[in-house]
Amino acid sequence: MKTILIQGGKLYNGLGDPVKKNPGLIIKNGIFQQVGVEENESHQLLSDPKVIKINATNKWIMPGLIDGHCHLTFGHPDWSPIIGDGNVQSAELCTLRAAENAKSVLMSGVTGISIPGGAWFTDVAIRDAIKHGIIQGPHIFAAGRFISTYGSIADTSPTSIESPHLGIGVLTNTKEEMLKEVRYQVKNGVDLIKVGDSPWGDEQMISYEELKVITNETHRRKRKVTIHARGAGSTQIAANAGVDWIMHADYAREEELEIVAKKKIPIMPTISALEVVCNYGNEHGVPQSIIDKMRYNLDQSIIMLELAKEFNIKLLCGTDSGNSPIMKYGKYHALELDMLVKYAGYSPEMAIKAATSDNAITLGMEGKIGAIAINYIADLIIMKDDPSKKFSSIHNDGNIQCLIQKGHIVQSIFGEI
Repeated sequence: MKTILIQGGKLYNGLGDPVKKNPGLIIKNGIFQQVGVEENESHQLLSDPKVIKINATNKWIMPGLIDGHCHLTFGHPDWSPIIGDGNVQSAELCTLRAAENAKSVLMSGVTGISIPGGAWFTDVAIRDAIKHGIIQGPHIFAAGRFISTYGSIADTSPTSIESPHLGIGVLTNTKEEMLKEVRYQVKNGVDLIKVGDSPWGDEQMISYEELKVITNETHRRKRKVTIHARGAGSTQIAANAGVDWIMHADYAREEELEIVAKKKIPIMPTISALEVVCNYGNEHGVPQSIIDKMRYNLDQSIIMLELAKEFNIKLLCGTDSGNSPIMKYGKYHALELDMLVKYAGYSPEMAIKAATSDNAITLGMEGKIGAIAINYIADLIIMKDDPSKKFSSIHNDGNIQCLIQKGHIVQSIFGEI
């Protein structure tokens, strides 16, 4: 692996600091070896033919994005003519599709994703194939199927079928069944356990006692656990049970958020999907009843975000990309940063931090990835345009001029790869 010298340009370091002139970056052995290069050392490196030199003058540099909520195996997007009904697909087709989806995500500047649930154990296989260099893709932190109860988000099949093995959820209705499922998923290599409460948050489908069993066993097995919890009640029990982060929390208010803040548990609002469906759902044939529900939940989420700021709750970035034909890979992974600026009052630098170094928890790599800092894994993107003007424009054609993952140049207009 060759040494890389990057000079010139403006730098967002992913730690929340103001944008600054790039002091010079040296990447070696897959990490940022130096952030700041002296003039004499720069001359030596520039004269060394073994060093890859990148002149980023007039460009913008930031860590690779981490999408904390991305699905590779849901049967979306744009595969309905082949797959048929929603998520119904063979394990073989699912794996081939997921490999292609993973590459699309990486090429859009997303160097890490957390996958909170999917079909089969395909995401685990894709994770391992990427680690071994068989296919290209982002760092992956993979869950198995959602652990659900009757009425939970992944309980979509008739009771005569219960939870078919090709679905994205597994039905568990006793603490013993939940405990067994955690152990089964850990045996099959997951990094993360995903629990599903009710789809919209208007009902609570899992109890504190049940969630505590799941959380205790998951942590005993040295894995992380998260929950789809839109409702106030499920947000409260999630905080009390000690999950690692809470997804959505749309209806959470002062009482629940005070507990979340006290327990220091981050919230991943994932309002990008709500915003996209509200704005473009009609164009994609989404039923008006679903659009109305999402608009209502979006309004509730905005209230929650305003309160979360008062309680100083850390917010993480996830988009739910791949959960439907609308949420296309490579298009909306940076939209959540715009949402944090728009609805949560974040500065551009803090929004970048939420999608990079703060989001490292969703990869189980806190303090190791998501920042341009010494000894961090060298994931970064160099862009033509300032991302803070409109973060979703990061994915515009031709904007990403260089993509580096683990110190390897994946794509670049600057020469050698």
